[in-house]
Amino acid sequence: MEGKRFLAFDLSSVFSWSENIRLAEKGYNPKGVYLDQVNLLLLYSLDLREPVMLKPLPGSVRDVKAIKREISLLEGKNVVFVLDRGLASYRIAKLLEESGQGYIMPLKRNFRIIDYSLELGEVFTYRGRGIRCGRKRTPLGYLYLFEDPKLRGEEESLFIAAVERGEESGERYKEEGRKFGKLAILSNLDAPGREIYSKYKEREGVEVAFDTLKNTLDFDKVYVQSREGVYGYFFIAFNSLLLYFKTMSMLREAGMLEKVSVEDLLLQLSKVFLVDFGHKRVLSEIPKQVEDLVRDLGLKPSDLFPNFLRS
Repeated sequence: MEGKRFLAFDLSSVFSWSENIRLAEKGYNPKGVYLDQVNLLLLYSLDLREPVMLKPLPGSVRDVKAIKREISLLEGKNVVFVLDRGLASYRIAKLLEESGQGYIMPLKRNFRIIDYSLELGEVFTYRGRGIRCGRKRTPLGYLYLFEDPKLRGEEESLFIAAVERGEESGERYKEEGRKFGKLAILSNLDAPGREIYSKYKEREGVEVAFDTLKNTLDFDKVYVQSREGVYGYFFIAFNSLLLYFKTMSMLREAGMLEKVSVEDLLLQLSKVFLVDFGHKRVLSEIPKQVEDLVRDLGLKPSDLFPNFLRS
């Protein structure tokens, strides 16, 4: 991550039923389940668009402790942490400010620092959606307020339907109406609203990384019997995750990502395998579809499938 400025920071957890892993401790996961777990700390580089660190933590270590540790390790690196709304707190904002690190922190809608009457004078588009933005200086940094008119209409329609069903009241509608479609972000960066909004949206890469780790790579439970086993397991998981994202980058650069997923590519490549005759090793026949796929990636088939193999 050397020289890379914007880092998305997030925490998750995996379960473990092993009695020998000291890292596994009782704790609540995001779904409120109280079980022995090992926490995962993931740093994702928005500059590289790939994960740069995966680290196991004791199951009882959460938000502030984890962030404080990483701040000390990255001191003087001119890093901007892009956080999740679930990690938002004034304490973390002060901690990052005092350490000299930058931060982009989305706030939950009930934070008192949010001024929903803020004038939204800046306008821009993001992925085809119109966005309005305003900002003001606060004792903790700059408060950016964004409004997505399309989202505002959707949220308002859902709330009106809830009022009609008797699930919400008219008074609540008046109170909550000013929040529809709005996103508040606290940051110590003095930058155009478009840049702050884009960086926050780019942090979705860390969510993709966690989803890939747990669902595609089946890293949702830890089946090891020692602390050393946990670190080894994390080492393999991180390298697998990194290779997955580098493969995704190849597909993106070749303009193929919308048509071919990483799983599709690996499935096609798995059709070519090594045959060992004892005295000689050869590759199986290469299907034309695989050759075409490799060429579309900007490679020669011989780059992946050499004609001569070491015995």
